[in-house]
Formats: sequence, C-alpha cells, structure tokens
Amino acid sequence: MPKKLGFSMEQHRDIGKRLFAITEDLALLQAEIGNAYATKLSDRYVQTPRRRLRDLRSLLEDSMFKEHGDAGDIHAYYPGH
Repeated sequence: MPKKLGFSMEQHRDIGKRLFAITEDLALLQAEIGNAYATKLSDRYVQTPRRRLRDLRSLLEDSMFKEHGDAGDIHAYYPGH
C-alpha cells in the first residue's frame, strides 16, 4: 500500500484555522452552558471535545513539521499565539 502524502502547507493552514475556530466556538459554548446550567454539564460534554481538538491540532502540527521541515508554520494550528 503506498504511503499517504499528507497535507500541503496551504491545507495545514486551512485545517488549522478551521480547527482553531471550532475550538474557540466550543469555549464560548462551554461558558454559555456553564452560566445557564450546572458547570459539570458543560465541563463533561464540552471540555472533552475541546481537549480532543487540542490533541488533534498538536498531532497535526507535529506531522506538518515532519513533512515540511523549516517550511512549517508555527502559527498554522495556533494562530495568534
């Protein structure tokens, strides 16, 4: 089976931007839900997907640098940081 090629740098930037936006939206939802209902509800059902997205972003960032070396962009998965 041939090895998969992975993402281009443009794809990494696009995916990173989209995953970052989803993570930010989940943070806002967690605050809204936590303000209206039990905090444990928002922590249990919103914090877990946020953690998984954070882990995914980290894994994809690692892959980006393995695939593209110095051409990798440290801001692709963590814009503004």
